[in-house]
Amino acid sequence: FLWFEKADYVGHGHITPLTQWQIHDAFTEAGLRFLWRGSFGAGASQLAGSPRLRLLARLVALLSALPRELGGEIYVAVLEKPSRSQAAATAPPAAAGR
Repeated sequence: FLWFEKADYVGHGHITPLTQWQIHDAFTEAGLRFLWRGSFGAGASQLAGSPRLRLLARLVALLSALPRELGGEIYVAVLEKPSRSQAAATAPPAAAGR
């Protein structure tokens, strides 16, 4: 994975890559609300290997259902922790009869 080699861990502190859906689920379960999601950088800019591998990466990108604004190499999200009143208003109702 790009940015997750031993040298990146030593130099920048990157530990484990997470997918966008893992990040979304973790922050949603923690009660945070996404205000904005985006990405930057060319997704395959650091891809090394054969020309066929680069072609495959381009084909996968074309077929992907991932929105174009989330296709960069670095994912960025702006979140907020709702106030208590906002959280109470959006919480699912308690199960009756338990």
